[in-house]
Amino acid sequence: MKKLPLVLIPGFATNSELLAGFIAFLQPYFEVYCIDLPGFHASTKPLHDISIKAYQHYVEAEIAALQLDQYVLGAASFGFLISNHIVAHDNCIGMIAFFPYMSGQFLTVDSKRKRRLLVVAQLIARLRLHTLIWKVDRLFHRLMLVVYSSQQQALFAHFREHLDPATLFRLGIILLQHTQVCLPYKKPYALIMNPTDELISHQHVTKTLAEHAADFLEVHTTAVHFPIRWDVDYFREHAAHSDMESIADFFQRYAL
Repeated sequence: MKKLPLVLIPGFATNSELLAGFIAFLQPYFEVYCIDLPGFHASTKPLHDISIKAYQHYVEAEIAALQLDQYVLGAASFGFLISNHIVAHDNCIGMIAFFPYMSGQFLTVDSKRKRRLLVVAQLIARLRLHTLIWKVDRLFHRLMLVVYSSQQQALFAHFREHLDPATLFRLGIILLQHTQVCLPYKKPYALIMNPTDELISHQHVTKTLAEHAADFLEVHTTAVHFPIRWDVDYFREHAAHSDMESIADFFQRYAL
């Protein structure tokens, strides 16, 4: 059986280089196309207008340029918010949602920590301190440790090379303030998520997808939202081969 195309939209602050292991993990089941988002890869120019709508238009144009007759959309975390509208297109069979960010309401982050992150991001953006932070090693590492653990320091050099700091802070503010729930369309959706995810409420996501999607398949993973390792073996260790085959078969039923 011919593999279906999967157009993968990365999450916040990630890109095809960081996700190389994840893409390799998906390739036995789908023909994977990954779209790097502006401001999150050194090869993509940051958007002048940093907004959800601007990212939606960008993703839509990039997918159209692929000229695929039919495809499955894959959205990781923030990627769900900016690409879900594309599921309504006729040539999109449905979506695989990986730890989907559907609303700030679904975040499990402590409210005090959320407010603290928002205040810090707003202050940095207002005073335009992001360029200084990116240049000064000590400031950059202190900032990274606000969000990531010390075990993830190997990723910091990658972030510094590829992320546009202005995009990072402006988009971070938008996500922290986003309260509207991004609802699924009447198409098939598959969810891959850790029920004990440390960032997004699995219960809220599952309930929303099950209530609104035309068909819904859920498989569990023991992977975490912000892993220390990103190699292909990590994803093979934390997601069952049989589950991935079930997802591929699920969408084959709806293929033309």
